Amino acid sequence: MFISKSRQKTLKSKVRKSLTTLQEEQKAVEQQISALIQADAHLKELFDLMVSVPGIGPVIATELLITTNEMQTINDPKRLACHAGVAPFDRAAGAVPLRNECTWQKQSESSSGWYCREKQILR
Repeated sequence: MFISKSRQKTLKSKVRKSLTTLQEEQKAVEQQISALIQADAHLKELFDLMVSVPGIGPVIATELLITTNEMQTINDPKRLACHAGVAPFDRAAGAVPLRNECTWQKQSESSSGWYCREKQILR
């Protein structure tokens, strides 16, 4: 064995205690976030609307509320798709676009398709 059984048992016990503590803290933070959302009528309305969409749970809805500043900074579905990374991107010269500012550009004069062109910044 790599480690003695008694040492392994001690470590396992300490890891379980740490994990339990972290889970309790996570639950407390989630309750505080939920209380803040429920206390604000506008936030509650937006949150309830978001979680009514299949596949959107409380975690994603909360992230969307924060990221979009209550749907004020990103209020266009195309920009939100671009931010989420689900829109087609122009990946010129191997650049990996960051998920931030997005400009919609026409693919060509003869095409009716559009694509999201983000700032070409390498990560």
